[in-house]
Amino acid sequence: SQARFEERMRALRDGFIAGLPERLATMRAALRAEDRATLQHEAHRLAGTGVSYGLPELTSWGRAVEKKVKGGAPLATLDAELEQLSALIAQVELPQASG
Repeated sequence: SQARFEERMRALRDGFIAGLPERLATMRAALRAEDRATLQHEAHRLAGTGVSYGLPELTSWGRAVEKKVKGGAPLATLDAELEQLSALIAQVELPQASG
């Protein structure tokens, strides 16, 4: 039924949101380790899944960061990007009003 589908999607979205701080931590660790592959992979994952969960700002962020990492941007410049991701995560973690 539609209600069951919506409940399942809400659970998936909640799980995705719950995992965002861990992804941010993974990306911060990758930045410290100068691990471009992991940074690019995680940014790519966010780009691919953000819009699916109604979070197009995460998709935009992921695309932009993936492009920077691929393009060889100095990793030091990505510190600000991760702070921006942290702010985005803080916004989406606000309790969702259930309808």
